[in-house]
Amino acid sequence: MTSLQQIASHLGITKAAASEQVKKLGIDYKTMSLDEIARAYMARQRAIASGHTAAIGVEGEDLDLMQERAKKERCERELLQMKLDKRALEVINLKSWEFKWPHFTATIKKHFLLAEKEIIKQTKKRYGIKLDIALIHSFANQALVHLEHSTKP
Repeated sequence: MTSLQQIASHLGITKAAASEQVKKLGIDYKTMSLDEIARAYMARQRAIASGHTAAIGVEGEDLDLMQERAKKERCERELLQMKLDKRALEVINLKSWEFKWPHFTATIKKHFLLAEKEIIKQTKKRYGIKLDIALIHSFANQALVHLEHSTKP
């Protein structure tokens, strides 16, 4: 029968550390030889050193760090995909925009023409000044021509 003190001496650790390691490894040290215990201890140490197992686990259980890294990568990938999906919604669909654009420009033209008449009406009403509709119309037409040229591909 192997004692904790013998295990500690064989592994080069304290008796308290040996007790903790035996508990973490879940081995029955009373029935195992020192070499079997040492192999189990070294296997765990190699797993920790290679980054597969955390030295300090959650609630006394060892974490598989490879699985944790994979989970983290998956979460980061999903977050990136969500950001890309959000950006895709913000990008203009040119086919639908080309269909809507003529209606948009027609509405702007209508409002420009209504604005001409309203400017003349309000200027006369508020300030008693009569404006030349041809002058106002020429400025509005210049803006509309510029709008039409900017809409052509």
